[in-house]
Amino acid sequence: MCSTPKIPTPSVPAAAEPIAPPTVADAKVQKSASNTREQTVASAGKTVKTTSLGLTDSAQTKKKTLLGE
Repeated sequence: MCSTPKIPTPSVPAAAEPIAPPTVADAKVQKSASNTREQTVASAGKTVKTTSLGLTDSAQTKKKTLLGE
């Protein structure tokens, strides 16, 4: 009645073949490199210009008003 159950031995799966890494000649690699290059060129002109006193442009905000005025 109080016997220990037998533990089944785990089956070892066959070793899978390693997947070859992509090469530079793959179309996906070339397209990805092209997209990265285009994003870098597009973001080249987008900078925030600051000085030691802060931003060079003033913020586009409205003055606060009281409700009903």
